[in-house]
Amino acid sequence: MSHSPVLPGIRISLPIREMRLLSFFFFFFFFFF
Repeated sequence: MSHSPVLPGIRISLPIREMRLLSFFFFFFFFFF
């Protein structure tokens, strides 16, 4: 029961980190062009 709230948190944090990296990459792409 103690592991159930930890796994979802990691699964949610990973996509958020990827989204931030993607947004930062797109920002640079649009900034240069």
